[in-house]
Amino acid sequence: MSRYNNRKKVKNNNEQYRTEDIFEERGVQEITQYQTPKFRRLTEKEYNSVSYQRHYWRNGDRFWKLADKFYGDKTKWWVIAGFNFIPTEAEVEEGQEIRIPTNISIVMGLFT
Repeated sequence: MSRYNNRKKVKNNNEQYRTEDIFEERGVQEITQYQTPKFRRLTEKEYNSVSYQRHYWRNGDRFWKLADKFYGDKTKWWVIAGFNFIPTEAEVEEGQEIRIPTNISIVMGLFT
């Protein structure tokens, strides 16, 4: 199941892109982008019902690398980010505990 299946697409013709020549370089008048998803926050009961492994963030870690290591699928990075309520890697500090859900299908079902 791809996280893009039900994602809304938006047309972006923002002036910022025009001044940076992105449209001209691509030969387009607008860019189609996926709208940023908004995951529902898991309830405390749902969150506590999911088994997980602990991982302590190290220099060089990325959500996609962790997803590849633990799930064999780097495209599932968003499951780890969402489960930890961390929108981007810039929000993670070295040594911070990251919880890696052990049953990815259960967590993916909770987010839908």
